[in-house]
Amino acid sequence: MQEFCYLSTEEKNIISNTIISAMLNDVKEVYIENNLHHRNAYSMLVWDFVGSKVIETLKNTRLKVIKAKRGRFSFDLILDEEYHTIYSIMKKSNIEKVKKERKFSHYLWALTSINCDIEVGEGQLNLFTIESNNEYREKTKKELLTGVEAIVNRYCIIVINDDNKQFPSIQLGVYDMNLNCIYEEMWKESIIIDYNFENDDNSNEDKPIIKIKDDFEENILKIKKQEEKKEEKEG
Repeated sequence: MQEFCYLSTEEKNIISNTIISAMLNDVKEVYIENNLHHRNAYSMLVWDFVGSKVIETLKNTRLKVIKAKRGRFSFDLILDEEYHTIYSIMKKSNIEKVKKERKFSHYLWALTSINCDIEVGEGQLNLFTIESNNEYREKTKKELLTGVEAIVNRYCIIVINDDNKQFPSIQLGVYDMNLNCIYEEMWKESIIIDYNFENDDNSNEDKPIIKIKDDFEENILKIKKQEEKKEEKEG
């Protein structure tokens, strides 16, 4: 089977945990600290936090983070020079929307042209040949890769699946130039539930405590917490 991603397990975990942490913690803290009652800028603020955290986390590693611009919107490209691969971060719902609406001006069409060597599989959508729209795609691709001083022959997407807003997951997706997903692998599911049973002094029944593990911050957020009688008495 063809190998598309050469990142180590540690690198995948670092990137995944950084994205999830930025999405679930950092943005919410801004609204809480400033007592903001509206969420009109939430979706864009998320990307600012995700991009900034990725830059900080990958600093001084073998991977390079390069800022790309498309109009007024800027986003990050993660470059693996050793394996000539570039990664971007995108929500799964956005990828599906770009493909469905066939907005060929979107930068995704230009970057996926890097994967022009991948053939369209049987039953997959073939919107146009490699020759069609080639000039526009090449121009856009060069603009996006202006800061990349390396050969790039593979483009992968770090996909955020946030169908469940509270528990997003991170996976890798490799798409051909027609936005057909030809390879994917799960990197991180943000929720792991432990069912710990503790005895209540005044009850014969054991009650479950549901916790979410956060590897990145090495702490546990408790969704449902059983109050301990000892703490109540001390309080």
